[in-house]
Amino acid sequence: MPRSLPDEFFSNAEFRTFFQNVCRDPELYPAIRNGSMTIYYRGAALMRDLRVQDGQVVGQMHFRYLPANPPDKSNFFPLQLGAGGFLFPQSAALMAIGFGTPTVLSEYKRAMRSVSHNLESSIVHKIVCRHQNVILDREIKFQSSGQTVSDTIDICHFDTHLNCLALVEVKGIHDARLMAEDDQIPEVVQQLQRACLWIEQQRAEIQEDYEQVVCLKRRLGLTERLTGVPTNGPAALLKKPVLVIGNCKQKEMLAILGRQKKWVPLLEGIKNYVAGLILCGHAGCRLNLDPRQQVMVFDTTAF
Repeated sequence: MPRSLPDEFFSNAEFRTFFQNVCRDPELYPAIRNGSMTIYYRGAALMRDLRVQDGQVVGQMHFRYLPANPPDKSNFFPLQLGAGGFLFPQSAALMAIGFGTPTVLSEYKRAMRSVSHNLESSIVHKIVCRHQNVILDREIKFQSSGQTVSDTIDICHFDTHLNCLALVEVKGIHDARLMAEDDQIPEVVQQLQRACLWIEQQRAEIQEDYEQVVCLKRRLGLTERLTGVPTNGPAALLKKPVLVIGNCKQKEMLAILGRQKKWVPLLEGIKNYVAGLILCGHAGCRLNLDPRQQVMVFDTTAF
């Protein structure tokens, strides 16, 4: 899964102007793929699969996220009945994202908020936007050798306390995958077990991949978002993923930390497959695994 970007992303003046505006918006998160980029907002792709095709930078946007140019002096478009039924005026055109100026980005984000209500994505968004977290990637797809199941883990970040890369899975407190049914292992435990196997099998490739990601992000002008990452890139990788459970109320945090009966299957299940468990409310959390309230540390071994 090598990460790379075409030279045009660095040399194309129009793209550089656009991307400078993206860099200035702390709510937007650019993720580097293999020869392409996806720009996330609140866990959804504002622009996906940005790549070079026939010498041009191209990409895709979901139709639900496209705002119209606002009408003059009103919040409403006029309608007129004709042979084709009710139609909008020709002036009711879609708003082009252009160079992504703050005003235009604000309209696109408003349109995205109106249709995107995924609770887990909201937790991830708040975590990614916290300036203490050094986020390197979002929605990392993986499949360990010998497994038929393809998985996704939510975040890759650089833990500035442990000085290493860490992979993070995020779940909401009411996610049924956290709970055991009929004495079965909670589904999230199985997912984390597969993640451990993948990290073990692919650790060299993962480290090499994110060394390249750090290099590319610095070239793109995202240096301020990489505070704490060594100049030569991350040199170590946490052996096990981190689990974050978000949207917790105080009583739910106390129930988990106090190992109440309903949470025992989860806590017993994850202890061999996670580096730590972080509990948080509605405002996100710091991802560093340093000892503090609402954090359970299990194994901080790094490769």
